[in-house]
This record gives sequence, C-alpha cells and structure tokens, in this order.
Amino acid sequence: MRRSAKFLYLALTLGVLLRAGLFFLVAEDPDVLTRFDQQMYIELAGYLANHLDFGAGFGAERAPLYPIFLALCNFVSQNNMLFAVGVQNLLGLATVVFLYKIGRFFSRDAANLTAGLAAVNLNMIVYSNQMLTEAIFYPLFAYSIYIFFAYKDTGQRRYLYWLAFVWGVCTLIRSATLYIPVFMAVYLLLERNRISFAKKAVQGVVFVCVFCAVLAPWLLRNYRVYGHAGLTSQGGTHMVGWIVPSVARYEEGLDLDTAMKKHVALWEEKKKTLPKNTRENPFSLDKAAKEYATGYLRQASPVSAAKAWAGGAAKNLFAPVGVELAYFFNMDWTHFYDAKGTGLVEQPYSFLFHNKNKTYSALLVSRVAFILVFRLIQLFGAGLLGKQKPDFFTASLLIAAYFLIISGPVGYAKYRLPYEPILVLLTALTVSSLSFWTRKNQDKSP
Repeated sequence: MRRSAKFLYLALTLGVLLRAGLFFLVAEDPDVLTRFDQQMYIELAGYLANHLDFGAGFGAERAPLYPIFLALCNFVSQNNMLFAVGVQNLLGLATVVFLYKIGRFFSRDAANLTAGLAAVNLNMIVYSNQMLTEAIFYPLFAYSIYIFFAYKDTGQRRYLYWLAFVWGVCTLIRSATLYIPVFMAVYLLLERNRISFAKKAVQGVVFVCVFCAVLAPWLLRNYRVYGHAGLTSQGGTHMVGWIVPSVARYEEGLDLDTAMKKHVALWEEKKKTLPKNTRENPFSLDKAAKEYATGYLRQASPVSAAKAWAGGAAKNLFAPVGVELAYFFNMDWTHFYDAKGTGLVEQPYSFLFHNKNKTYSALLVSRVAFILVFRLIQLFGAGLLGKQKPDFFTASLLIAAYFLIISGPVGYAKYRLPYEPILVLLTALTVSSLSFWTRKNQDKSP
C-alpha cells in the first residue's frame, strides 16, 4: 500500500475522532451555539419555521440559505440544534472527497495527501461545529474549486456555467462572494486560450447572467419588501464598524477598540439626522452608512488604507483557529480587538505575548509558529503548481486574491476557509514531491 494511502486512512480516522470530540464538547454545553451571530441565525430559522415566508420579519441583514438549512434541520429533528451540527460535520467530511478529486488532477499520491490533510484541517473542523454560515459555505466552495479546475483541465463551458451557478448558491449563503463574477469576467477576458476576444466576452456575460439568475429571486424579494434589489443590508454596518476603524488606526494613531467606539458613535450621531423613512428602511440606512464610510476612506491617506489591508491579509493568512477553541473551552482571555497597539506589529505582539491568559497565549504562539512552517511549505508548493499546471495556478491566485481583497482589513481564520483547500493542495504537492513519498510504481496520471 502506498504511504500516501496509509496517511489518508490514518488522517480520516483522526479527522472523524476530532470532529466527534468537538461535537460531544458542544453537546455538553449547547450554549456555545447561541453566542454572537449564531443566535441571529437560530432566530431567523425560528421565524421561518413559524411563518413559512420571507416577509419583513425575516429582515434584510442576512442571506437566506443558511437559515433555511437550520429550519429544515430543526423540522426533521424537532428543534434539536445538535442535529444541524451533525449534518454540518457530514458536509464537512464531504470536503475530503472534493479535495481528493482536486488532487487527482495531479497524481494519486497528491490526491491521498490532499484528502488526508483536509480530513484533519482544524479550521474546517471547528467551523463545522458552530452555527455560522461558514459551516455549509466552505464545503460548497471547495466543490466549486474542483469545478473551476475541471474547467481549466478540459476547457468545457458546461463546467464554467455550472461554476457560476454554484457561486450564486454560495452567495445566498454568504454575501462574501457577491463580487466574484466581476473578477471572473476580467479573468475570462485575459485567459490564455485560442478563443477570440469576442467569444471570451460572451462567455463572461453568460457567466455573470447565470450568477445573477440564481440571486434574482432573493433580490426580487428585497425589492418587493424594501424597494431595493440588494442582497443584504449589512455592508454599511460592516464598513462603519470594522473597515473605517481599521484604517483609522493608522490614519489617526488610535488603537482599534478606541477607533471602533469613536466611528460607531459618530455614525450613530449622523444617523439621528437622517430622514425617518431612511432610518426605517434597512437598505436606505445601509446606503447612508456606506456613504459615510466611503467618505472617510476617500479622505484618508492611501498609505493608511494600504497598511490596513496588509494587516488584514496577514491576519487572514496567519490567524490560528485556536482562537475559536477558547469558546468551546470557556476560556477567559484578551480578545485580539481588545489588545493594545496601533501598528501592524504592536497589536498582534500584544495579543500573543501580553494576553491575560498565559495558557491561551502559549497555545496561540505555538499555533502561529506551526502555521508559519506550513506557509513556507505551501510557498514551495505554489512554485510546483505554477510549473506543473500554470492555468491551475492562475485560477488559485484569482480565488485567494479575491478573498484577501474583499475581506480587507478584517482578518480572521474563518475568512481563510474559501481558499483553505488551495493551501491544503499546495502542502500536498510539496510533500508528494519528496522522495520519501515516491514509489517506482507511482501512478502520475490524473
């Protein structure tokens, strides 16, 4: 038996045990499923169960598919929240299959290693055990990466348009993918192939149309209820509460907590001066919040914005998911956004080395060191990917760059989940290239 196959079976066993362990930890303390945004999704699922409609009571702040998923799980299980967590873990394990199929574009060893590493990926395991959109978003997006690679491998347009459909469904789970068709349309125009520019343009238009067709029913609902054909009304709040303060850290020399309190307070004061009909319509209020935020960002120094985006990208790439484990174990610790510091280095350093919980601090430092090692391994894997399959490399770069740009200054381990499969693949490519894993009878065909 290949060593990579042995690794796959061992990793699958360990991955199932880790998921089971975290599941039973949640079962002992279900309150962890009601903290922060999780409670909102539970309430939205309850609204759907009681009213069976998407009226104004459902609101406009969240996309619809995750509440629908929770409502269906509650219907089947008679409102047992743990049933939904169990289904989420099964969906998470499906990611192992998708990653195996992605690895098969390279070799059987790469497929076994990719799937095995996915099975024990702590980031995926943790978010399968929380009631957040990431739980069903990341398996579906992992599947979309396979579709993207299948398109690059075959050039068949059916994969391309199916990708547009799947990304549309992803967007109805998490609004983070709302702008990805714009990036994709540009990518298709610049794609290296023998298709004429006119045909490339047509492909891009069809891609965007398929994507928009998936969103159309929800956009129509929002237009009928609120008079605005938007996806959600949370963008402005996010910009005021997170993006503006992140830039203000460098622009005004403030720590993040002070910057957040300042600009949220300023927005609340401005909100009081808005017309009543604007304040009562979530999309109108969202538009006003975005105008306030973009006004600040336009007058801010480009250097401050660049620092904020660089800091966010660093957090996305290197933030350890061990942060989330603290919730499961009910640890008391200094949160990152409460840590003191104003620069790219000061606040992370304070968070890691001056945390009030020394055990938590030691866990974080060890996890960051672990991630740094893996990023170096993945950097080597990126070189291998670029040499072996340049088209796959550009597709991977598009996905990773999109999420790093769209997340902006806001960094967290869960925001890495959409391109986590790519990082896993890069690790597998590096390991499968080592003589330790090679065999004379290795099947190198995809």
